[in-house]
Amino acid sequence: MAFPTFVAAGVLAEGTVGATIVPSASHVSGDYELLIVETQDQVCTLSTAAGFTQHPGSPVSCPSGTATIATRLTLFERIWDGAAGSPITNDSGNHDIGCILTFRRSAGTWSNLSDVRSSISGTGWAASPETVEDTTLSWTGITTDTADQLIFHLIAQAKPDIAGGTAEMSAHTNANLATITERFDDAAASGNGGWIGCFTGTLATAGATGTSTATGATVSFHANLMMGIRDSAPAGVVLPPKPVIIQFAVNRSNRY
Repeated sequence: MAFPTFVAAGVLAEGTVGATIVPSASHVSGDYELLIVETQDQVCTLSTAAGFTQHPGSPVSCPSGTATIATRLTLFERIWDGAAGSPITNDSGNHDIGCILTFRRSAGTWSNLSDVRSSISGTGWAASPETVEDTTLSWTGITTDTADQLIFHLIAQAKPDIAGGTAEMSAHTNANLATITERFDDAAASGNGGWIGCFTGTLATAGATGTSTATGATVSFHANLMMGIRDSAPAGVVLPPKPVIIQFAVNRSNRY
């Protein structure tokens, strides 16, 4: 078995008029990178894309009439070309809080974004917005299309409004996944603040992941997204051989 691996996370970036989000210095050309941004349920776009495009499962929105409760997870992705720099978000309104996570294939590199993850919504990813303030986090399961996938769980919250340094997420569970590991857990205080988290697990056999859960330390709405990335592309369709047509020529002449 060979799974994609988590390489590193960049430092959390924040700002009230946009943010420059720097990837880990450990990344190399061909790595798959996710840019995760939390906003006050406001639209996030990039003034400098640096090769990132929006993920098809993004955004995950948790609206509220109370601004300090509303949150949104916006996700961008790229395969790093070895040259593109750091992305910069536009001013979304109240604040932008973001980080970049880097992943690597066990051998070789991914050829394109569709090679990394399923292109079918509901199979390769699933959004789970939770608009009830509590500390129970839940991710809707997905169905993987190849063996040996790395399954990761992303979350954005409007709270806590602190300048980082406090662990927010714990007790990550999924009976179907192995090697469950937290990858990122950090908050920021720009504007009305927010928090981003991520944990991963592995699924050796193609199929359903089932639901994942975790526990938060702060009562909040939760913008959750589960996604799988492949170590190998799906097997191609093997067509049956074409039928062989044999033609016989009939000699109609009579020779005695």
